[in-house]
Amino acid sequence: MWLLVTFPLLSVIGGITLLTLAIRSDDGLVVDDYYRRGKLINRELARDALAAHHQLRADLRLAANDRLLLSVEGRPPHGWPATLELKVLHATRAGHDQHIILVRSAQGYRGSLSSLPPGRWYLELSAPEWRLLGELRRPKASSARLTAGGA
Repeated sequence: MWLLVTFPLLSVIGGITLLTLAIRSDDGLVVDDYYRRGKLINRELARDALAAHHQLRADLRLAANDRLLLSVEGRPPHGWPATLELKVLHATRAGHDQHIILVRSAQGYRGSLSSLPPGRWYLELSAPEWRLLGELRRPKASSARLTAGGA
């Protein structure tokens, strides 16, 4: 009798477990406005081309106490802005993404972020007219180079 009861009971427990995991974890991979995002790709490519034309690049370093230090090179079209936006995007979990405003200082740009869990992180540094892309693998690396188009 236990053999007849065990298999249906295990399938019910497995189903409840899978349902709980599906409800609690948001994979964040599907967007509702995919058509509009697809049309915006040309704008993003133009920002990459402008950054390449002006030879923009940046070096990002994670210092102690979760401080970000960013040194920039190149000749931007309207000079370096007072602030830059840095998006730190997890490769698979959108819930870990961070958006940081970096403020210009004498040594470059500075900011702070929450601690990054281990994994692959995509970096997007942007101003209104251009953007730079890069990648960071934690905990192996504590610095990254950002270039036009991530090349």
